[in-house]
Amino acid sequence: MNDRNLLKNLNSDAKLKLIDILPEGQEYVADSAYIIHNANAGWNSKKSQITSVEIREGQVVFDMSKFLELYKNTGIKPVIYYRTRIKDIENYKPGHKRYTNTAQWELNGTKGQQGSAYQDINDIYKYINKSALYNQNSAPLVHYTIKVNQGGLNLYPDQDTYSIEDTSGSVIEFKFGTLKVNGEAWNDFSFENGTLTIKNLKDETPYVITYDSVVTLIPGVTFDGNGKKYC
Repeated sequence: MNDRNLLKNLNSDAKLKLIDILPEGQEYVADSAYIIHNANAGWNSKKSQITSVEIREGQVVFDMSKFLELYKNTGIKPVIYYRTRIKDIENYKPGHKRYTNTAQWELNGTKGQQGSAYQDINDIYKYINKSALYNQNSAPLVHYTIKVNQGGLNLYPDQDTYSIEDTSGSVIEFKFGTLKVNGEAWNDFSFENGTLTIKNLKDETPYVITYDSVVTLIPGVTFDGNGKKYC
């Protein structure tokens, strides 16, 4: 609540509600809401479950009347947390999303101003996982493994194939002849300016991609085994 000074003189029987307009395509997860009594104290602060919850179309309404004393105390910072989930997961299409959430306080039946916040997420990236193996037995080689779309999902509804760009750190060099996709040699790739581009991967197909790189550090300089920027 933006101006909690307005609550200081309220009677204990005042009705305080929080109306949250959910991001499009999402729904509230039952029994997931709770309030941290004072976020200024960190995660050790007391927590209480919010049990008075009303579900409306596209909205969730929390009755915060029992926590009114927390909001009347301007020296603390109560914070509400809850979870949502995608309603139609079977037809969900991964990609860039902007999730907008809008909240509005209601005091004794009178609604206040709305406030909104948004978060940009590109969940394509969660279907790509890159790991590295580097030790005294593998040196000077780093063995890389990239796991892609292990669930065989339709990541790109508007196209049949896609490419992956894997940009390495400055101290390693791609070793030609080592690239394999699902255990088979893969020749449809390019390597320029430190970026390995693996081309013509089919959508809805799980892949395990492996290749080696050579560490180019001078002797005596340590290497943490990562050596990658991003994939």
